[in-house]
Amino acid sequence: MIDPDASQTTASLAGDSLAGFSLSGGEPSESMAGASVAGASTAGAKPGVKRQTFGTEELALVLSRYDLGPLDAIQAYPRGSRRAPKLLLRRFETTDSHIDDLDDLESELKATLPDSALDLAAPIETNGEPVDGAETLWLLKRRARSRGGDSRVSFCHAVQRHLAAHRFPIAPLVVNRSGNTITALGSHRYEVFEYIRGNAYDQSLEATGQAGRMLAVFHQLAQHFNYTNAGFTPPTHGYHRADMVARSFNRLPTTVQKIEPNVDRAALGHRNQFLHEAYLTAANTADKAGLDQWPTQVVHADWHPGNTLFAGQKVVAVIDFDAARVQPRSLDVANGALQFSIIGGRNDTQAWPDYIDEGRFKRFIRGYDAVPGAVLSRAELRILPHLMIEALVAESVIPIAASGRFSRTAGSVFLEMIERKVRWLQAHADALFRSVDV
Repeated sequence: MIDPDASQTTASLAGDSLAGFSLSGGEPSESMAGASVAGASTAGAKPGVKRQTFGTEELALVLSRYDLGPLDAIQAYPRGSRRAPKLLLRRFETTDSHIDDLDDLESELKATLPDSALDLAAPIETNGEPVDGAETLWLLKRRARSRGGDSRVSFCHAVQRHLAAHRFPIAPLVVNRSGNTITALGSHRYEVFEYIRGNAYDQSLEATGQAGRMLAVFHQLAQHFNYTNAGFTPPTHGYHRADMVARSFNRLPTTVQKIEPNVDRAALGHRNQFLHEAYLTAANTADKAGLDQWPTQVVHADWHPGNTLFAGQKVVAVIDFDAARVQPRSLDVANGALQFSIIGGRNDTQAWPDYIDEGRFKRFIRGYDAVPGAVLSRAELRILPHLMIEALVAESVIPIAASGRFSRTAGSVFLEMIERKVRWLQAHADALFRSVDV
């Protein structure tokens, strides 16, 4: 996340951020690394786009499909995509909710991965205060319309059920009165999740390593999900060599010029050409290493700080599986390494540093490799910086080509910063590889 209110902070190029600002055009949890490349994102939405809300009759009808008992409070939850309204549902009671019952989580995960030495059973806190279990909370979400329709939603839900069956920490889906996790009303689709309390990523090396480790656990469990036998045909495209990226380069100069009529057109053209060539060079490098021949599996495709909830430095929940798809795992690892190591700054993107936080990059990869059976090969490690370049470029050019800007930042200004970061990654690709080739 790129936080405009904190200098030298971690930046997430996709989805939710500590300050609600991200390289998804300010629309948390919709990632160029996944959903928006699939055409399901509002990345690059213009400032001031109205957030959709629930109608009174709509809400009553949806809630009637669930057995949640009497609710004591309903409040807006204005986070994430503006196209996907959310409500926080509260019921006050004396019984503990599921998040207080994590004592056996570590042992169950160890039973799945006997030698992983995962340590996840720490008490969950909210803003430093222990959860007292005095209320139950749910999150109601109306899904934004996207390509793939109900089959896409069903696949994502099946992935989550598979993970939940193995005690992977997620926000559990709530079953409606019909026994389904998807509720349909007309053309809309709804989900209800058990609300998980957690803290934001604190940018520490320990939390970064835990994020990498949890991604490896996810991959270990997800590779055993037989989506073919389950009747699913999930998407396989993402940020790597994406047709949408190529189309975006073609229209980006024209779109930016409409928003910035006085922009230096020659400089914009040169920058657009450089980023296009850098993207293709990175893609070619990955392909020459054999990426298209490597095994594929279910991946999260949106692994970033905003989609990981923490208790201290430990991951207690992973959320937002809307971008899940089938790809080589290295695409997921590269995007995660980028998200947890990139550095932003305040609103002036021209002051943002070129470099990534190499310490966090290394700790993320070492955390991943700490899970037995998930150790990355040298070939995978070698192409990580190049895949990071692809993700970084794709994350930026698609929203800018669509709207002429990135969130509230002029497209030409944002691209100048992206060019500097890409040049740094190009110059340090070998060094980054050597830092994790141990």
